[in-house]
Amino acid sequence: MTHLDLRDISPEHAESELVRHIGFTYEDVSSDSFRVRIIPSVAAVTGSGSKVIDRRTLVAVSDHVMGLAIHLALGQKAPLATIDLNFGHMRPLEAGDVFIRLNRPTTVSRIAFVSGTVDQGDTSLPAGSVTSRFLIGAWPGGTVSEFPPPADMDVYLEGVDSFAAFAGLPAAGAATNDFDLQPHPRTIGARSVPAFHGGIVAAGLATSAAALAEKERGSAALLRSEAINYLRAAFATTSIQYRSEIIQAVAT
Repeated sequence: MTHLDLRDISPEHAESELVRHIGFTYEDVSSDSFRVRIIPSVAAVTGSGSKVIDRRTLVAVSDHVMGLAIHLALGQKAPLATIDLNFGHMRPLEAGDVFIRLNRPTTVSRIAFVSGTVDQGDTSLPAGSVTSRFLIGAWPGGTVSEFPPPADMDVYLEGVDSFAAFAGLPAAGAATNDFDLQPHPRTIGARSVPAFHGGIVAAGLATSAAALAEKERGSAALLRSEAINYLRAAFATTSIQYRSEIIQAVAT
C-alpha cells in the first residue's frame, strides 16, 4: 500500500500536522503490518543539536499511527476516539532513527485493540512496547461533521529545536509538574472540533509526571511506563492545565 492509498483512506491522519512537522514516514504498510520510521528531526529530538529522539515523541506518534492502523484494517475512514494509551519503556534510546512496528488491530464490537513495539532497527532489542484501545464510530468531542481535508498550512519550525519546543511543552531542564499548554495549529488533531491531538495531550501528561518524579526522587528518576486514560476531548479553544500529584509512593 502506498502513501497515496493512505491519503485516500485517512487523509487527516496521513497528512496531519504531526506527520508534516515531525517528519516520520510510513513503511511496510498494509492491513496486516505497519512500520513507521521516525527520524531525528528538529521537532522530534530531546534538545538543540541532539540526534536522540525524545521519548515523548514516541508517545505522541504512537497514538497517531495506531489510529491510522485501525483505518487501514477497516479499509475505510471512520470516526475514532482513543480510550487509553499504554507505553512501556524498556531501555534508553540512542542517537538515530526509531521504528514503531504495529500488529494488525483486532476489533470486538465497537472497540479496536492495537499493540506494537519500538526499536532502533534491531527487533531483537526492543526499546519499548505500546498498546491502545479506540472507540470506533465516536467523534472526538461528541460532534458529528465531515472529515476535514488536510490543512493547507506551511510547515513552520522557526524557533523549534526539540519536541518540547514543537509541542509547546516546558524545555528540557526546566520541566515542572505544574504548567499550561497553549493551543497551536500544529498540535491540533481533530480540527473539526477543534481539539488537541491526543498524542500531544499524552506527551504533556508524561512531562508533568516525570517532572514530579524528578522533584521527589532526584535526577535519576525515570518513567518506566505511562498509562493514559482519555476522558474527553481536550478542546483547543483554551489551554490545558497540567497538575500532577503522587497517589502512592513506594520506598526503594
